[in-house]
Amino acid sequence: MLNICELKIWLMLMALTLTSFYLGVSHSLLLSAVLVITWFKGFLLVGQYMELQNAPRIWKYVVNGYLIFIMSIIAIVTLW
Repeated sequence: MLNICELKIWLMLMALTLTSFYLGVSHSLLLSAVLVITWFKGFLLVGQYMELQNAPRIWKYVVNGYLIFIMSIIAIVTLW
């Protein structure tokens, strides 16, 4: 069963998913906003569901760095 914190994060993820879908479909020029939303969703997923909040800091830095790296590569390729 979900606790209140997990439910709030799940609802936020659903709202962010719908927002990024709407921005991606109707306003294709807002790619950077969609990428930022996607990064934030990844940050929430990593923090809550992968349970990195209690992990050593190095793992948090590695995973968040990976998310930033992937979003940067996608932005460079699509905006080039």
